[in-house]
Amino acid sequence: MRVEGAFFAEKVTERPDGRLDVEGFGPFTISVAELPFRLSQYVVPILLFFTPQDKDRRIALDFTLLGPANTSLMKEQIMIDSPYPQHRAIIAVTLNDVLLADVGVYRIRFEVGAQKYDGPSFDVEMLTDESSQSGI
Repeated sequence: MRVEGAFFAEKVTERPDGRLDVEGFGPFTISVAELPFRLSQYVVPILLFFTPQDKDRRIALDFTLLGPANTSLMKEQIMIDSPYPQHRAIIAVTLNDVLLADVGVYRIRFEVGAQKYDGPSFDVEMLTDESSQSGI
């Protein structure tokens, strides 16, 4: 299994056919009035690709949110049953109630066995008069 892609969204709803409806997709800059700031309800949909070697396997995906100082703020291990012969599956991880203490770049890292994947990132900045006027 490998990670083919991931992104941030504000809301993700799964349809009965397994597809996702995504709202608020995109790169994020989070402007905050004060720190620390408690992040709630951001979602990371993750597209996974499976090979014949994955058939009938249960595979661990390690999901880590890293802060600006490369410290782990959230770590979750997700056990995934291979859907092979289907080659792709989508899962979603919710970033809920995560404490952001510093300005800077926060990023996601995925690990599957010895394979490491860099995921999406978002920026945290202090709210300024200019950013509050622009609606950021």
